[in-house]
Amino acid sequence: MSWKSKRNSGFTLVELLTVIAVLAILGTIIIGGARMMMRTARKRRFVTTKEVLHTALMRYRTEYNGWPVARASSADAAAKVTFKSDNYKLFDALRVCNKGTGMNPDEIRFLDETSVLTYSDGKAVPLSSASGNTENPIGYIPLSGKGFAYFEVTLDFDLDTVSVGPANMETGDEDDEY
Repeated sequence: MSWKSKRNSGFTLVELLTVIAVLAILGTIIIGGARMMMRTARKRRFVTTKEVLHTALMRYRTEYNGWPVARASSADAAAKVTFKSDNYKLFDALRVCNKGTGMNPDEIRFLDETSVLTYSDGKAVPLSSASGNTENPIGYIPLSGKGFAYFEVTLDFDLDTVSVGPANMETGDEDDEY
């Protein structure tokens, strides 16, 4: 029996390289798809949270015939007031956890605290599980997935309107001071 008639078992180098190339292509497609899904989910959560916050503030306005904060009493008081990293001054009145403070005398749950995020203990967490006092501003994770940015809320006392921003996640300012 000669060595030429004996069949070698195993894979050739070309076969192995082909399999590795196919696996690399599939891995790239899967990772790219997962990243795109995360960005889409982050965008949807951002838009939904903006709508939830706006609706909660409008419900408060309808129920109590006023905003959670009062306009400054001085004659030169600004018609518009903007809250960003201090937006808890508005949103705390929408929470039931403030019993006895007079901010929400009928103890109506205007805001679902499990559906909005705040920054606590070094990470984004649902407002309901934030540790510490109730002064936790509401924010979002920017598209980059890094950092934490706060929703900007502007009350216009003259027009009796409220807006929740930023307009989109790309133009939102990331707050690096946690």
